[in-house]
Amino acid sequence: MAIEIKQQPNQVGQWLYVIERKETGLVLDHLVIEGIADDSSVDAWNAQVANGILILADNVTLNNVQLSRLHVGIEVRGHNCRLLNVEARLISGDVIQGNGFSPWTKCLVSRDLLKTLSDDEYHPDVIQWRGNADNGVIEQVEVIESTHPLARKNYQGLMFSDGVFQNWVIKDVHLPGCHPEHAVTFSEAHQCHVERLTGGGAVRFRNLNGVDSTGCTAVDIDGQVEGIEMIDVYNAAEKLGLKPEEMTVGILYNNPCAIKKYDDWQGEVSPKDMPDWMRKSAARRSDLLKFAQPEYGMRAAIHLLLMYQQKHSLNTVRKMINRWAPYGGESADNTKDQTSAYVSHVANRMRVDADETVAVKDYHVAKAMLMAMIEFENGWLMPYSDQQIDTALMMSGLRMPQEMQIQPKPKMQSKERRGSVAIGVGGAGAAATTVGATVGMTNQDLVAKASDTVVTVAQSGTDWLTLLVVANTVCLVLIMLGAFWWWKGRELAGDLLQR
Repeated sequence: MAIEIKQQPNQVGQWLYVIERKETGLVLDHLVIEGIADDSSVDAWNAQVANGILILADNVTLNNVQLSRLHVGIEVRGHNCRLLNVEARLISGDVIQGNGFSPWTKCLVSRDLLKTLSDDEYHPDVIQWRGNADNGVIEQVEVIESTHPLARKNYQGLMFSDGVFQNWVIKDVHLPGCHPEHAVTFSEAHQCHVERLTGGGAVRFRNLNGVDSTGCTAVDIDGQVEGIEMIDVYNAAEKLGLKPEEMTVGILYNNPCAIKKYDDWQGEVSPKDMPDWMRKSAARRSDLLKFAQPEYGMRAAIHLLLMYQQKHSLNTVRKMINRWAPYGGESADNTKDQTSAYVSHVANRMRVDADETVAVKDYHVAKAMLMAMIEFENGWLMPYSDQQIDTALMMSGLRMPQEMQIQPKPKMQSKERRGSVAIGVGGAGAAATTVGATVGMTNQDLVAKASDTVVTVAQSGTDWLTLLVVANTVCLVLIMLGAFWWWKGRELAGDLLQR
């Protein structure tokens, strides 16, 4: 059912289309609402403008909605209503507002948002919900920046006011030019989640009448975040059935690429929030970041690699790893051989030449490089699922190829911009390379054996590269492959067993 409505001169200030309560369950697949307000001046606009759609019924679905030259675009008072694929142009009030339970808005694009009333009269938002409302979903919202003479400046994004909001999910929202304090603001929220918000505005879960927001999370936000609670800390040792002392600190700290502590990062665990098992192990590497979830640690690693390319023009594996795990002399954390081995391992696992130009903004390149770095840093211990790694990549601003073309330029928080330097945990990790590669172990066996190898080599104090070369010489296949790569000037032939 398709409907097209154009405002009549006698409808100033009225709703042009009302869905009455008796129309519960209505489904419209094409709806066009067009006003006649003159946008040449504030006075001309306010003298002619009308409102768009008022939804009083429950369970209404509107798909492919076009709104233009209106004050309020859509008001939702019914419950469980769905607004899909909404295009709004020349709106001077809230594009969408309401107070119903369980709303779902997906794919909202707004152009030329106008400001025609003073703040003491009316303060428009892109989406505004009020009162007590639970279980809302808002995803894929985009505001197109405007050059219109009446365009809103520092507009408010998504506002949830005068009530308590529970179990809301907001994701994939782009609000360029929004108010730096008000991209997404809740008066009081519980178990609400905001994910992938760009535009530089803040996410705030606030206090209403003395009651704090609780259980809220925010992931991949490029502005300030207020009022979130740290989610439970992921216990890798418990998940893998190992003791903390049997694990590399990178995996234990949910920081699998071993990023050093310099500034604050999203998902970082403060000392007061550390569980006992993490606090007891913190002294092993007090200089490394501790994250609540491994996805946060992997996200931070990708952000650093993107910064290497975008800010420092490091476009090869060799250049990036030499900065990531630099050799800085005899007193450095990494020996020259360790850094060289790191470069060879990552390049070989990515199936590229170490000096070949690569683009970390490409999803597949980023994933391959991240996995290779985790392997080297942790002695071939790779306990993460594809889903965890994919989540980390999306948290960092990358998109899976089947979703959309990759054109990320993620903005990091100001404290994350200062160039944290990452280092290798140590040489013991790569010594476990031959474990499992020659005997065909199961994943569980590989985890256990790799951990044992890390502990044994670390306790022995023996040079790990020497141990690795000696161990690998007993394998005829390795000798043949090693001779080939020796001819090409490659190091660390043991890595080729993994290809």
